[in-house]
Amino acid sequence: ALSLLRFIGDIPADKMFFLAGNMCKEIDWMDKAFILHNRYIDLSDAIAEEDMGLLVDNSDFANTDIPYDHPLPKWNYLSDDAQEEVREWILGSAMQMDVTQEPISMEWLREIRSEVSQQLGHIIRRYDRGALQIDEHLVQVRQLYNI
Repeated sequence: ALSLLRFIGDIPADKMFFLAGNMCKEIDWMDKAFILHNRYIDLSDAIAEEDMGLLVDNSDFANTDIPYDHPLPKWNYLSDDAQEEVREWILGSAMQMDVTQEPISMEWLREIRSEVSQQLGHIIRRYDRGALQIDEHLVQVRQLYNI
């Protein structure tokens, strides 16, 4: 989900920030989850008001490749009740001393993307090649693109 944030615009922004925030919560990166869910709430408010002007502050993502000038989705990804749950989690997290509110950096995103890439490569190498014709498929791809 974090790697897909750079494709906001092709994928609705509110959905991606919500999913990325949830992924961070699941692996106990509460400070990153806070930043991502806070952006989700800003987006949901902007969608409800149909006003991109509500998204003035981009400082949490300023030096990253996460797009800022994306189209505003036509409707919210979550129901009003689910949005309220996210809002309550943000308010509760803001009161906790262990949740920092540091911006997301490009260095951190690169580190995450590198780890994901390594893990995917490892999974592919360990996968039962008899069940999935990876080698044959790779030959076709290499021929197609003259690699």
